[in-house]
Amino acid sequence: MRWKAKLYKEEQGFTLLELVMVVAVVGMLATALGGTIISQYEIWQFNTNQAKVVENSELFISYLEKDISQAIDYELVNDQQLELKLDKNQDGVFEATSSDELVTYSQSNLEQYSEVVTDIKFTKAEARLIKVDISLKSGDFKEQITKYFHIGSVNYTTN
Repeated sequence: MRWKAKLYKEEQGFTLLELVMVVAVVGMLATALGGTIISQYEIWQFNTNQAKVVENSELFISYLEKDISQAIDYELVNDQQLELKLDKNQDGVFEATSSDELVTYSQSNLEQYSEVVTDIKFTKAEARLIKVDISLKSGDFKEQITKYFHIGSVNYTTN
């Protein structure tokens, strides 16, 4: 009996092989979990950038649509600059003295409209039809949008 009691007391603890195996298993689990976390973060970041591009593009296009629909006349200065003469009070008259009735969309002032619009090109498609190519980027997500706008789509009534 004494020999068995003595044997159990001497065998307490883990062998080196058992410790190495535990460290290896924990290492494999940590690697798998770390890879999963990193890939999920990358997917989340991509989706965040995509949502930012979509949200900002919709906002920018709504500004552009609103201004173009109120335009009485326009001038394509070059393929990256569009000047709109607006009728803000919808009386059918462009007031040259009013600074808010002359709006310019150009490559140089894009940041005031949207942080994701990187490039814009204007092309005259027909007499009062403008083609607008918009390049958007946020992080690694890029998108190209082409829209056609009819200048002065607001209908005026006279009494």
